[in-house]
Amino acid sequence: MPQLPRSSGRSPDGGAEKRVGHDAVEDWRGAPGGGVSRRRDCLGESGIGKTPMAPEGTAAGIGDQDVMPGWSTGRRKPQNHWRAAVSGVSPVEMLVERPTLPGTEQVAVWWGYFDELASWTWDVEPGRPMTVHVYTPGDSVRLLLNGAEVPGGAATPERATATFTVPYAPGELTAVAGRDGEEIGRTTLGTVGALAASRLVPDVTDLTTSRDDLAHVLVEVTDSHGRLVPDATLKVMFQVDGAGELAAVGNGNPHNVDRFRQPRRHTWHGQALTILPPAKRPGRVTLTASAPGLRPAALALTVGQQRARSDRGQP
Repeated sequence: MPQLPRSSGRSPDGGAEKRVGHDAVEDWRGAPGGGVSRRRDCLGESGIGKTPMAPEGTAAGIGDQDVMPGWSTGRRKPQNHWRAAVSGVSPVEMLVERPTLPGTEQVAVWWGYFDELASWTWDVEPGRPMTVHVYTPGDSVRLLLNGAEVPGGAATPERATATFTVPYAPGELTAVAGRDGEEIGRTTLGTVGALAASRLVPDVTDLTTSRDDLAHVLVEVTDSHGRLVPDATLKVMFQVDGAGELAAVGNGNPHNVDRFRQPRRHTWHGQALTILPPAKRPGRVTLTASAPGLRPAALALTVGQQRARSDRGQP
């Protein structure tokens, strides 16, 4: 299971972990839920909390969500999935370790977690052993691969984690968590298709001419059925026309060192982000995203007249 951070010492009573009732978690000083250092990654402190990869970077990697700027929900990282199970918020979470080169293995270092995704879409040969982590407050977990139980039967979680080695085969991987002989939850990861299109997802439906107004728009790489391709890395070009401009781009990758104000970005985990401020005049602002081999995507937002400020509290 992930080599979790040492205790920060700020929550000696174990914090939220005690709600699970697992003695192994209650007594484990490595459980970080009682003292989360950061809700999200941040720019700066480059190198802390990263899975060892290239040395360069711009961001810390110890947050529960990545450094995707401005997007209200953020993207959950492995520690957040584990914490959801430990605290009882979720009955079951499942992630798969990114495969490494032959003869190597992942190492989670200080404040770090393994590089893993909620994905069963991997560019590996069928039969390649894959490490699967299932996080749950239950007392048993079993896996189903394309409807058949994975050999080895049910596993007993330790510190809210059950680890399996599963030969890769495209299809559906399902984790079923139980407690006292009763199912408490299940989750499924499915193999998606080839890259086909891009999709734009805004966090607002319109804008005003106020400079305090912003639109945060995700670009997502999808297959022909509209499913997110979870590990797609493509260079996306952005064009903005009309009553607005491109303020910044991002992708949440702590190893990325590209400038934030250029009209292009590589996707990370199949996504990238643009931030659009409106113009000073009403109209429509149009964002177009294009990437080699994909159908382009376009989004238009209405920019209305700035609304007058209300005099709250005034007679």
